[in-house]
Amino acid sequence: MSREQSRRNGAPVVVSVADELVLESAEPAEQLRELLNAGAHRIVLDLRQASYVSAIGLGVVADAVKQARRVGGDVKIAVSRPELRRVFDVGELGPLLEFYDDVESARQAFGDNVGEVERTLLWQQFNDE
Repeated sequence: MSREQSRRNGAPVVVSVADELVLESAEPAEQLRELLNAGAHRIVLDLRQASYVSAIGLGVVADAVKQARRVGGDVKIAVSRPELRRVFDVGELGPLLEFYDDVESARQAFGDNVGEVERTLLWQQFNDE
């Protein structure tokens, strides 16, 4: 499915990170920005092949989530390595995000809004600090 088709029918768009999520100048950051600016608001960030997430990468993810949620969407994270998941917890983003072991589970989760109210409230609290 092309990105344009995904945007039209609301299907989640997948952004894959092959090595490092050092997003300040990397292609995944630019992809996220382009997708959000083009109207995509349901994004799966595939970190299953990533080896590292920088602090700046966490900031880019936080900004993408904030922008997507502002228009009723979200960014869900597919990550299989526990050490990468812990980076989000240490950066205090863990409770604000949804993590999945695989891309398909993350895609399917867009049809399920369970817990959305709690994450929204946590996100508002995070922004107020």
